Amino acid sequence: MAVSGNLTYLQGLTYLRGSIESILNQTFKDFELIIVTERDASVETDLIIACYDDRRIRHIQNPAPPGIVGSLNAGLQVARGEYVARMDADDVCSVERFERQVRFLDERQDVGIVGTSFNIIDGDGVIVSSHSRPSEVALTKWRLLFGYTVVQPSVMMRTNMLRKLGGYSSRFLHVEDYDLWMRASRITGIVNLPDLLLGWRTHPPGGVSRMQFLEARLNSAVEISKEAMEDLLSCEIATETVKALTVDSRGNEWESAKVLHRLCMKYIDMENLSRKEEIDVRSDAAKRMNVPLLRSIKHHPLLALRICLLIARTRCRMLPRILAFNLKRTWIPWIQRIIKNGLA
Repeated sequence: MAVSGNLTYLQGLTYLRGSIESILNQTFKDFELIIVTERDASVETDLIIACYDDRRIRHIQNPAPPGIVGSLNAGLQVARGEYVARMDADDVCSVERFERQVRFLDERQDVGIVGTSFNIIDGDGVIVSSHSRPSEVALTKWRLLFGYTVVQPSVMMRTNMLRKLGGYSSRFLHVEDYDLWMRASRITGIVNLPDLLLGWRTHPPGGVSRMQFLEARLNSAVEISKEAMEDLLSCEIATETVKALTVDSRGNEWESAKVLHRLCMKYIDMENLSRKEEIDVRSDAAKRMNVPLLRSIKHHPLLALRICLLIARTRCRMLPRILAFNLKRTWIPWIQRIIKNGLA
């Protein structure tokens, strides 16, 4: 098994030792640790890596143009293992991560990519929050239409599958991982282990450049989602509708709800789901319809009733829960305003 690491962020150098040691201390021992650095990496980086006397470490320089896509593909090109695990230089993982992921992939030949749930940690390694990810293949692939369902530093993947896909692509700016998951979902299963096996480190937000990075990343992710939705429905979908379904932006509420319902029905029909898988997907789609429902309640009450009927068609049992959730938050204030305006 190969484990690829990359040093793409300046902050990574500060935490490099902890990241390397969390890998070398794995309960699963049979792996190679491929550390990819850029050609202009600091001398300090080389010294830190060189201080580990472990034959499993392979330190290579990215021969391609600088950037994370080139580094990832450089590591993949030299990997000799059946599986490749991803890790960033400032993150840490549980000592049982590889053992659990290897066991899962050995048992589930239908799955090509397995991630994990994770903890967000700060600069001092303190857990800020914990996050779970879907642990069923059908639900993971469904949610992938609307955004990330797998965290890149947590994944372990089949090497042959990655090479078959041509590795990572630079087509979409800053979302090379999301693009890979979407392409992989067409030929293999993707899922997460429910265990919290990764410490994903966050850093304070930067200035204007950081905001520009986030905006470019968001636009690229929307484009990937748009292509996947259009491929599933075999028709064009307005970008505004895709944004309403993926990044919670304003859009045509009725159009958003209709597209969501059609995506759900088409996905169920094409994936040949079990009864439980179908219920999970229907329930998730119904929950997502609550966003256009909430917006329509405030401004278009009659439209809200139509969306309620669409929710019932998607997953009837979810409607009472959604209405109960919205009752105190929106319906009661709305009725009160109607009564007040009527009496005024």
